[in-house]
Amino acid sequence: INVILKFGEAYLVGTTSGLHYFNPGGDPDPVDTVLKADILVSRLAEDQDGLWIGTFGNGLWRFDGHKWQRRYLTRDTSIFDFVSALDYSYPFLWVGTPSGIFRYDGGTWKQLFAADSSEIYEVNCFLPLALHTYIGTEQGLFVYAGDSLTAVPEFADERIIGLFKDQKDVLVATRDNGIFNLQGKEAVLRPEQLTADRNVMAATQ
Repeated sequence: INVILKFGEAYLVGTTSGLHYFNPGGDPDPVDTVLKADILVSRLAEDQDGLWIGTFGNGLWRFDGHKWQRRYLTRDTSIFDFVSALDYSYPFLWVGTPSGIFRYDGGTWKQLFAADSSEIYEVNCFLPLALHTYIGTEQGLFVYAGDSLTAVPEFADERIIGLFKDQKDVLVATRDNGIFNLQGKEAVLRPEQLTADRNVMAATQ
C-alpha cells in the first residue's frame, strides 16, 4: 500500500498493483473492488468533479466516475510518467514529478520555475494555503505566491519530505535533520530523539 484517501464512508487504496475501493462497513462483509489494475499508484487527490491518480511509471490519470483518461503534455508526453506529489486546492491541481513543479487550473498546465531560472526541482510534497503554496523538494523549500516561485533561504539544500499546518505554524519535515517550525526554523524534533535506547532494546530481546 502506497497511499490511502478517505472517500465517503469508504477508502481509496493505492497499491503497487492497482487502485482499490475498500469499504470496511460492507454488508455483510468488507468490500474490496479493484477500480484499475496494473498501475503502481503513488499519489491520490480528489477535486470537485473527480479523482486524480498519480503513478510511478504509469502516468497521471483522471477518473470522473465513468471513464479513465490519461493526462499528459503534448510537448512531452512522458513528463507525468512518475508522479511524486499530488494535491488539489480549488482552483488548482498541483503535480510534482522528478522533472519539476506543475500547476493545472482546469484548462491550462503551467510549469513553475524560480525567478528566471530553468532549474528543475524534484518534488516531494505540497502544502496549499489560502494565499500561497509551499513546495517541498529534494533541493529545498519553495513558496509560490503572487504568481512567482521563490526559495525559502532558511531551508536551502534541505531535503523536504513533508509539510503540515498546525494551529500556529507550518511544520517542515526534512529527510536528514528532523522536523522544524517554518518561522525561525525552530527544531521540533531531531533525528537523535528517535534513536532507541540500546539498553531498553537489549532488555526486550
